[in-house]
Amino acid sequence: MDKKTKEKLWGLVEEIDLTLLHLAGFNNWEDAADDDWHYMKGKCYTTTIALYQMWDEGGLSLYRKKDYEGIYHWFIIVDECLEDRKNGKFTGDYLIDMTARQYGWAKKDKSPIKDLDTDPSILETCEYMKAPLHYPSYKDKVNNFIKLVGHGVENFEKRRKPINLEDFMDDKPTDTTEENPVTLDDFFD
Repeated sequence: MDKKTKEKLWGLVEEIDLTLLHLAGFNNWEDAADDDWHYMKGKCYTTTIALYQMWDEGGLSLYRKKDYEGIYHWFIIVDECLEDRKNGKFTGDYLIDMTARQYGWAKKDKSPIKDLDTDPSILETCEYMKAPLHYPSYKDKVNNFIKLVGHGVENFEKRRKPINLEDFMDDKPTDTTEENPVTLDDFFD
């Protein structure tokens, strides 16, 4: 997976994270941490499948494993990154666990995949899922969540488009010089 594709994937992961954060009524990660990340509980299927369905590049695999309460916890493996890790060619992330924080950083031992990020052999204890579940209620939840994430992605992409400052001027100058385009991101760094 090339650098640009990785950035696109992790950008989508971040948008999903932010959507989940805002849906819970939090404005920042610190407030969510104070709540001990409870808002993520029960959201792993919806967020994981949303990412899986929104990602149009392929190369992702769905897995699940029961947690300490006997409830399935869903996550994604980036196939190419996992293979490169096993072959010693890659040291970065190959695991995408959208709601890992629900188990809390201090209680990592409660996560059903607590050491998978450093030990790929743990994947052998997990269940590979060929496709998402086909329950209509789950499909509706995922589709509604995808719509919300899509709005965030659209807004992000709009911020990155160049803007013409002359569009905001009553008297437009007649002599213009070529300059680097300005985007809304330039104002929010």
